[in-house]
Amino acid sequence: MGAGPESTPAMRVAASAKYDETPRLWPQFADSRPHIRRVRLLRSEAVPVYEFQCQRCGERFDELVDAGTESVPCRACGHPETRRLFSPPAAPMKLVKTPREARKQERRNAQLRERTKARFKEARRRARERARRAAGGGDG
Repeated sequence: MGAGPESTPAMRVAASAKYDETPRLWPQFADSRPHIRRVRLLRSEAVPVYEFQCQRCGERFDELVDAGTESVPCRACGHPETRRLFSPPAAPMKLVKTPREARKQERRNAQLRERTKARFKEARRRARERARRAAGGGDG
């Protein structure tokens, strides 16, 4: 076996498979693992979530429909005339930050804390000065 992209049994299966087929494993691999005879590839079709608004009752709702669907019946009143609304795509999910990004975020958070703390202290100082002036200690 070579070191190319098809060197592992799983890669050979993936390389031999076509869309929506049930590929057969290579005989030498299937004999060594009898409980694995076939690998079923999942059919992945893009099914977007669209936002619709009913023309009759004004209800807004999301619906998982085929791409290009312009209208679906309203969930609230059943009226067939709805219109698809523009929904901007969501921001990409980044659950895990790199160490560099984490340090950068920590620095920004520390700067924000310092600015907030300084603003709070300044506001507290001004409030105390106003209170002193109001109490009759306006001389200074």
